[in-house]
Amino acid sequence: MDEETHAEICAPSATGTILTSSLKATKSPFSGGHGFCGIARIKLLQILQQRAAGLGVKLVFQTESPILMTTRLKYDLVIASDGASSITRRKYEHVFKPNIQVRRNRFVWLGSRRKLDAFTSTQRN
Repeated sequence: MDEETHAEICAPSATGTILTSSLKATKSPFSGGHGFCGIARIKLLQILQQRAAGLGVKLVFQTESPILMTTRLKYDLVIASDGASSITRRKYEHVFKPNIQVRRNRFVWLGSRRKLDAFTSTQRN
């Protein structure tokens, strides 16, 4: 990554080295020295989009792209981010070889506007 983009990403990022666990009202550090960095997904996307546009990249959004070999000839790079039921992934399954497993899982990532002083794992008994 170039220095300008790196600096743009680091400026709004939250960083730290201590991991904490929160159980009921008690919060305690349980591990240190790992290093982590967090940034809002929308902010990261905005930074990357602005940087790409500034470098002359033509960005096209919310457009269905025909999945044809000719698409590769017209563009240097095509990013197909068409979700969990990706037509692109199904079309090129033999190339991507996806391993999709739907399971019962009690773990979930949640977003919050609340600033935390450490990477915090919240547990419930």
